[in-house]
Amino acid sequence: MELSELQKDILLEAFNIGMGRAAATLSQMAHQEVALSIPSIEIVRSREHPGHIPEAVSLAAVSQSFRGDFGQATSLLMFPQDRSYELVRILLGEDVPLETMPELEQDAMKEVGNIILNSLIGSFAEIARQGFQVSLPEFRRDNWARLSGHSLGGAGADESSGPMLLIMIDFSLSESSLQGYLAVFLQTDGLNMLLKDLSSEEPL
Repeated sequence: MELSELQKDILLEAFNIGMGRAAATLSQMAHQEVALSIPSIEIVRSREHPGHIPEAVSLAAVSQSFRGDFGQATSLLMFPQDRSYELVRILLGEDVPLETMPELEQDAMKEVGNIILNSLIGSFAEIARQGFQVSLPEFRRDNWARLSGHSLGGAGADESSGPMLLIMIDFSLSESSLQGYLAVFLQTDGLNMLLKDLSSEEPL
């Protein structure tokens, strides 16, 4: 199961439009220019560990489930732990006491995740021409293996072979840059339905 070049171009165009909307909102929050872009997207099997996501590193992650005609899916936004702390400092100010960082990190990451993931889901809605029921964002701190296993369960996918749409995201600010990861866990039927929709699309 692979994306054709046309399908990949359509997804990248739609997602980057969504990320542009999210960047405008985050720029206001951070009081500096924020640029979000998606340099790559691919389909992998859940049992395959993506080489560019650190395997043993603790990740700060926000997950959000959404349901439509194709079934249920779970989106997951992740940053390496140290980089998520930097994101909190940027959003809340440089003088955040270190001892309060874990508590503030959860609230800040949920807010950032809500903005980015809702933009992502909105892009899905435009592609599929349907609305979705969306859950509240949840914050988790764990390694990739446990985060992906939890997300697959939430999407109703088979942990041994369920498909995953893996999206890289560049999170650049005028004063610094971060790189994070977006993963969308889908049931096989749901992904097939999405690919069918893409196959019938004209290039954007």
